[in-house]
Amino acid sequence: MSVTRVIMICIVTLTVILAVLFFFLAREYVELRHDQLVSMRELRLSALFEKHGPPTIQDIVFIRPWMTFTYVDSLFRLPEDYLRTNLPVADPRYPQITISRYAAETASDPNELLVAVQHLVRQYLMQAATSTAPRAASTTSKAL
Repeated sequence: MSVTRVIMICIVTLTVILAVLFFFLAREYVELRHDQLVSMRELRLSALFEKHGPPTIQDIVFIRPWMTFTYVDSLFRLPEDYLRTNLPVADPRYPQITISRYAAETASDPNELLVAVQHLVRQYLMQAATSTAPRAASTTSKAL
C-alpha cells in the first residue's frame, strides 16, 4: 500500500468522523434550544444583572422553564413557600424541581405553568412595591 493511499484513507476517515461529530453537536444544540437552556434571553439576563440591581416587574419575562422554584424565589426575593402555596405545588422535591419537570410530571402545559409562575411573581412584586411605598414616605417625613 502506498503512502499516498494511506494518507487519503486517513483524510477520508477524519472527514467522516468530523461530519459525525458535527451532526451530533448540531442535534444537541437543537435540543438545548428546544428545552430553552440555550437562548439569547439568558445572555441578556446575565448582562441585565451585571448592570443594575434586583429584578423588577419588567424582568419577569426572563423566567424560563429550566429554572427551579428555588432559583425563581431567590432571584425575585419571594418567600420560600409563596409559589408552593399559590400554585399549589404538591411535589416533595419542591423547591428543587424545575418548572418544566414539574409541568411534565403533573401533565400540565409547560407554557401555562410558566405564565402562572410569571403572574404570581408579578403579583407579589406589585404588592411588595405598594406596601413599601407608604413606608418610605413615612420614614422620610419622620426624618424631617
